[in-house]
Amino acid sequence: MKIFVTNFRLIACAAMALFIAAGCGAGQTDVQESGRIVAWGLDDNGQVSDLPAGDDFVQVSAGYRHSLALRMDGTIAAWGYDSRGQVLDTPSDGRFVAISAGYGHNLALRNDGSIVAWGLDMNEQVSRVPSGNDFVAISAGFDTSMALRDDGTVVVWGGVYETRDDMEVRGISDKPSQEQAVDISVNRSLHLLLTSDGRVRAWGSDLMGSVSNAPVEQNFISVSAGARNGVALRADSSISAWGWDMRGEVSDAPERSGFKAVDVGYTHSIALHSDGTLTAWGWSRGNHGQVEETPADSNYIAISAGIYHNLAIQKIN
Repeated sequence: MKIFVTNFRLIACAAMALFIAAGCGAGQTDVQESGRIVAWGLDDNGQVSDLPAGDDFVQVSAGYRHSLALRMDGTIAAWGYDSRGQVLDTPSDGRFVAISAGYGHNLALRNDGSIVAWGLDMNEQVSRVPSGNDFVAISAGFDTSMALRDDGTVVVWGGVYETRDDMEVRGISDKPSQEQAVDISVNRSLHLLLTSDGRVRAWGSDLMGSVSNAPVEQNFISVSAGARNGVALRADSSISAWGWDMRGEVSDAPERSGFKAVDVGYTHSIALHSDGTLTAWGWSRGNHGQVEETPADSNYIAISAGIYHNLAIQKIN
């Protein structure tokens, strides 16, 4: 799943001297900004109600039925469903700069550029973590993990989550080669990367055009993969959505501009506006209020859409 307002994006900008310099700030805030956690949606395992206290959080990531949050001091808080240690096995050592919660496993990025993984490992999405200290971004999907190196190359490991025979799944071996990436995102079986020249690249399941209908423009600054649809944020702060559109996942995307972050959960999306307000659209799968219960107040600085619940950070004045 994808997270925003993260330290690693700032690290990536400095490390790779991104072509889209404006993109380093787009969707981001100063790393010193922090706030309290707000959550809504399904709460069957305390992933909404058992929020950690404090106003020192800088990043959140919503998974399947569990949640992660990163404090300003680099420590990680985890809560919710814990079938495979995705909560209890959360590392406490080291100073972390990024987190990503997947279906049943999690990834975290240390400030030395190394990756830590824990939780469900049915397809080696945890045990095959790549070695090295040159990583600047991470993304945990269903049973797949992705990481971005400071030279713009992308590493993918784990499996491809798909069970229906009528879906075309190209697999992780179809990762684009010789593309310098500056942003990554993986969800169910859809993988996205953003190239250094502002283009979106997609691979994996192409049901409903989630791969083949990816935008061809050259003006994007971030990407986020859903189960069968994707969204991308343009340099002009407007949103592009494509793929599965059974419940407004694409057609209900806001047409206005002024957004600085956008994230896809499973069948719904949320976006953070520059005025600190939130917008959500798509299908509240399971009728858990992922869209309808989106907070109407303001002062938000970070967002994360999960499968059945969402997280946000609200700055306290």
